Amino acid sequence: MPSVYKRFISSLLSGLVLVSMLLTLAMPSITDHILAQESTEEPTVPTEEPASPTATADIPEETPAVIPLQPTSVAPTPIPVEITVLQNDFQDGDTSAWLLSQGWALATEGDNVYLAASLPSQTATVNGLLWDHMILAASVGLTDGGVANIAARVNGQGYTLQIDSAGTVTLYKGDLILGQGVYMSLDAPAEPLPMTWYQISWTLSGSALTVTLNNTPVITVNDPDPLAAGLIVFSTGANNTGTVALDNIFIQKLPAPVEPVPTPETETPVIVIPPLPEDPTPTVIPTEVVTEEPVVILPEATEEPTEVTPTESPT
Repeated sequence: MPSVYKRFISSLLSGLVLVSMLLTLAMPSITDHILAQESTEEPTVPTEEPASPTATADIPEETPAVIPLQPTSVAPTPIPVEITVLQNDFQDGDTSAWLLSQGWALATEGDNVYLAASLPSQTATVNGLLWDHMILAASVGLTDGGVANIAARVNGQGYTLQIDSAGTVTLYKGDLILGQGVYMSLDAPAEPLPMTWYQISWTLSGSALTVTLNNTPVITVNDPDPLAAGLIVFSTGANNTGTVALDNIFIQKLPAPVEPVPTPETETPVIVIPPLPEDPTPTVIPTEVVTEEPVVILPEATEEPTEVTPTESPT
């Protein structure tokens, strides 16, 4: 074997031995590093645990309102019911539905109890009623010189029904007289009674106002400009000199009447005929008169016969 190859092989072996020695020296550290990597725990991801009740105690929470099932001691506010009828005969002595001036007082006649006043201009207002359409009925007692007023739709102005002890009934709108009537009883007592009672019924429906006295119609009017709703006031007249008594009050609210819809008026065409001239003179239009000329008929000429004279022929 040539020496060159020997040296190459020797150098190769020496290199392998050197590499082997280096690997031997480095192997423990490499092994420790690998083992250290295998033995290192993987990092754990922290998981959220539900918070304990004590941890959330500081967070304010909205507490639902507790609705009591048992009724409370405070009574609910009742819904007011609209009054459509008012009746009062004063038998129980209750006058809480009225606003009375000082001149009114309860009086009795046998077992009957009524409201009475003797001074002039004493008012008894029905408390809280502001009506426009109604039936108003009452028993009104009057002694000699007594004058009673019943007013409705009182709101600055009003309708006033006045009755005196003679049975005269007058209906006013403010100071204007709308109607008047007199009640004449056919069965009047021989001696005048200390108090005469009249049964009055008054219907106000829209513009129609009707009054009956002891079931006898005495006034029926139609106001083209009716008043709006207002108070109801009973009173003694300003010139009252007797006693006025009120009893058996009955007031009923009526629905608003249905007013008829006015139909538009149609204009009727007017035919104007011109007036004829006075003493008309006929106009003569001249006309040409065509007259026929007379036809003259001439007789036809007849030929007269001619005589033929014979002549001698020459010989």
